[in-house]
Amino acid sequence: MNPMHRVSQAARAPEQRYHGSLRVLAHRLAGGSIGLALACGVGEPAPSPARDPVLPAAPEAPAPVDVAPTEPSPRSGGLTRLAREMIDEARREAADPLALVPESAQWVALVRPAEFLAHSEFRSLWSKAEESNDDFRTVLAVMRTCMGGVEAIEHMVLGFDDQGHMAMIGRAKGLGTEATWRCLREEAAARGKPLEFDLTGTPRGEGPQLRESGKTNGEEGYLVDDDTVVMVSKEWVTDVRARLRNEGTAASDGRLRPTIARVDANASAWLVGRIEGLPATMLAGGPMASIVDMSLSLRVRDGDLELRLEADAGEPADATRVRDELTKQFELFKGVLPTMGFPASVPTKIVFETEGDLVSMHLSLTADEFRGLRESIERTL
Repeated sequence: MNPMHRVSQAARAPEQRYHGSLRVLAHRLAGGSIGLALACGVGEPAPSPARDPVLPAAPEAPAPVDVAPTEPSPRSGGLTRLAREMIDEARREAADPLALVPESAQWVALVRPAEFLAHSEFRSLWSKAEESNDDFRTVLAVMRTCMGGVEAIEHMVLGFDDQGHMAMIGRAKGLGTEATWRCLREEAAARGKPLEFDLTGTPRGEGPQLRESGKTNGEEGYLVDDDTVVMVSKEWVTDVRARLRNEGTAASDGRLRPTIARVDANASAWLVGRIEGLPATMLAGGPMASIVDMSLSLRVRDGDLELRLEADAGEPADATRVRDELTKQFELFKGVLPTMGFPASVPTKIVFETEGDLVSMHLSLTADEFRGLRESIERTL
């Protein structure tokens, strides 16, 4: 098996083994990229459980900011507009999603859906997927009714480990309001897909605003501010509550900090992770065993698609060995790429390089190359 494929499998293993409703979300709703925004499932809603013990609110917390957007009066001038823009920017910066992912996360991913949907080829794929899948089409219809569509989502962050524990943070206008979640509940139920989360009526700072239906010790959701929501599996509730109080350590400030620092902060999507636990076991005894972390980023730019993969192999000598092994494995594999829809020009662009203890691969697909790939993918849908 291709070593990089083994790394990819190891990264996906937690989601594949997780049997809670978050796993159902990820599979049903396009690989999790919109799962957080809807949390759509099956079963009838249960009565809201009793309120949780009070959580002390902290004004210095990184995310909760309840400043309502200001609307200009018909006669408002430049100063009013400037003040409104400053308030909106402060609210946006205060709800940093990475700050809410606890250090217990082994992997962290970030996606900006609107950037992909602005790309004509991705948009075509999205439309084809919607046409081909009834559940997906239902979910999108609910989101359009309540939020205006997936394009409204600024970004989504997922933190997880190899035991299936997860925290998902989404940011979109109105996503952190009870009104949006009431709409999602009503519209989903009307289409035969009741939500698996109930509104608790608990004020911000005093406990969860959403809880898994029918369970007193299940997954929870927090409406952090009017535009931000956090969903967390039960095992990480304590860790995420600490981050909401600006306590504990965020994944971006812990062991994953140097790995996250390597990715392009403006990438349309990225994934970083530590190779330990199950992933390390899968690579043990092979030429990739020295790898300690990896990062993958995608960027949509002017019709082109840029992909960058990096891995810390431990030492420069290890990096050279890993590079040589990857090059050898790719030589055996590249003949298959045309059958997968990749244009013939792509294999010649894939080169593995080293710099110190890092091994990297950079690939840029032109608009024409990506169009050919998209057309091939559409034929399989």
